[in-house]
Amino acid sequence: FGHMIVQPQGVMCGCGTNGCIEQYASGSALMRYAKEGIEADLQKGKNLLELSGGNISGLTGTILTNAARSGDELAIAAFNKQADWFGSACASYSLLLDPQAIVLGGGVVGAGELFLEPARKAMQSYMPFGKSHPLPKIIAAKFGNDAGLIGASDLVRG
Repeated sequence: FGHMIVQPQGVMCGCGTNGCIEQYASGSALMRYAKEGIEADLQKGKNLLELSGGNISGLTGTILTNAARSGDELAIAAFNKQADWFGSACASYSLLLDPQAIVLGGGVVGAGELFLEPARKAMQSYMPFGKSHPLPKIIAAKFGNDAGLIGASDLVRG
């Protein structure tokens, strides 16, 4: 589902298409949002730059997550923007497939409720039947960022 197109003229994806949800609701998108925020307002980005050793290229997901947990406004804004895109995608998936749960893997899982709670709220806001139809749960994959590797290795074992 990461390659569902949500912005036809959007950000180029590694798959060769423009505007895949992967480019708006992934860990790399989260980092892009934070870096764009720093570049747009160096004063607001001062804390993140300091935590990154004074260089924007030193910014990591762990630094960003810890800063958001500590209340950094720019870090929280980056998480919220990513969560909004993800919630929108989950609403679309839910309208098509009506799942009971959506399981999220990848590095952003490490942020836990910092990301999951705003994603759930965003999904609910985008669901036209959200008040009358049960919403799927959005939960973190048990194995987090390693979920894909573990699943692939399990397939090989047959």
